[in-house]
Amino acid sequence: MRKLILLTILSLLLISCKNDNNKNPGLENSDQLDLTEVYPDDQYICDFINQMIDKKFQIIYYDFEDTVYLHQSSFTGFEEQFGNQLRTLSGIVDLQKSNTRLTESDRFPVEKILSEEDFQIIRKQAKQSYIFKDFCLSDRINLQNNTISNFEEENDDVEFRIVTFLNISKPAFVQDGRFAFIFLVYETGFGKMVSGSSWAALYENQNGEWNKCFAIELAMF
Repeated sequence: MRKLILLTILSLLLISCKNDNNKNPGLENSDQLDLTEVYPDDQYICDFINQMIDKKFQIIYYDFEDTVYLHQSSFTGFEEQFGNQLRTLSGIVDLQKSNTRLTESDRFPVEKILSEEDFQIIRKQAKQSYIFKDFCLSDRINLQNNTISNFEEENDDVEFRIVTFLNISKPAFVQDGRFAFIFLVYETGFGKMVSGSSWAALYENQNGEWNKCFAIELAMF
């Protein structure tokens, strides 16, 4: 009888140790984690934005003013505006093939760079709301919460001066941070004299320097 009790106690202790070893508080819900995503810090995002604004996003149609006004909240409404075109990689492929304003450097096939899995990660990240951080942005970037249409009413000193307004999605990073994808709304003008365009663009990090792979114009207004 005593031997049976001892065996029972030992069995319970072994089971308890096994359960404790299997426990990891940080990974208890690991099935819910997407380990393929890259979660960059604010500085990484700011470095990307600073470079792209200095390079005018490498889109030749832009002529930025010395001071660029950037919406502080990231742009998350791209799917509402462009619908099914931006739900799968094939939509981007079709847009690239049909876009008449691409430069020669933009014609490298997107499907040679991104996989469908990459693009779904991009969609998920770009839809996340993000607040751009002033402390690590260039001095020439002025964060704003309003729009260009009511900007004059609150800033009398810029009346009749052309201004550049940008609304950018949270940069989506894939392939271990090598590529960054953004949706961009560009507006320029003053008062009711406003024009602009919206874009989807992919950039590659080459030894710390971001360079454009392609930029596809989605709309003009």
